[in-house]
Amino acid sequence: MNTLTPPADPDGSTWQRFQQDLALLSKVLGESEDPQAGDRTRSAVDPDARRGRHGAFYDGYRTSTVMDADSEIITNVDVQPANSDEAAAIPGLIRQEEAAIGTDVESLSIDGAGFNGPVLRELQDPNGLNLNVIVPAKREPVTNLFTPDQFLKSEEGQWVTCPAGQTSHSRQYDQAKHATTYRFAAASCASCPLLAECMAKAPAKMGRTVRKNDYEAEHQQARAKAETAEFQAVRREHPAIERKQSEMIRQHGCRRARYRGLPKVRCQMLMTALVTNVKRLVKLLGRPFVRLSVC
Repeated sequence: MNTLTPPADPDGSTWQRFQQDLALLSKVLGESEDPQAGDRTRSAVDPDARRGRHGAFYDGYRTSTVMDADSEIITNVDVQPANSDEAAAIPGLIRQEEAAIGTDVESLSIDGAGFNGPVLRELQDPNGLNLNVIVPAKREPVTNLFTPDQFLKSEEGQWVTCPAGQTSHSRQYDQAKHATTYRFAAASCASCPLLAECMAKAPAKMGRTVRKNDYEAEHQQARAKAETAEFQAVRREHPAIERKQSEMIRQHGCRRARYRGLPKVRCQMLMTALVTNVKRLVKLLGRPFVRLSVC
């Protein structure tokens, strides 16, 4: 009778790889039984990759880049699976930045992904990062009807009161969107003298519905800042980071990951950022120095 002898594994690395492969197999089999499951594995040879969307859907990774506005030097790069929350990585990047330079970052310009209530609150917290955040704000739809901010929320958040003085009769919380939906009784709305200013037509089964976001104060602050001259000045400078990312993509092949696995893809992006910075430093050092005298 022949017997099989397992290979020597003095450091346990073979057994560790077996356990990792077994866990991956279990995950893939579990996902096949539930087609609607989120965070699905897109590739057995690159299990870190996920499906994301940037214009079109793609499988791979998402990169966030931080750049100094004055020198246009890339100061930080973060790589995450493509389905990750782009905005959620921003506070961590800023904390790394402050730890590296030994001082506080004063102001931050973000693209539209930064219009995110929880992230805006964390970035602007006076007891935390305390940043001046410049971000494009999603505009509220133009309407001739009463807007949600005209409905006053009770101190406990149990109900809202409409401009006519009626109170909502039910509510439902959406944890994913950090918002509470309040509903008014159809009978109350139908007999309301301000119905024409509140609803486009008389209610049939349900009265007015109002959604209140937990981070409405942060959203309103961002919208108000978007109307200032400071916002316009900063947004004129913001395309510099877009051009920097375009340089990494078009000239250094960052459109596609050259390797498999998050650690290796992160290494690729860090090396690309290093090369891009070297090019920028050569350009900066080649500029003539001008000495100014002030009398």
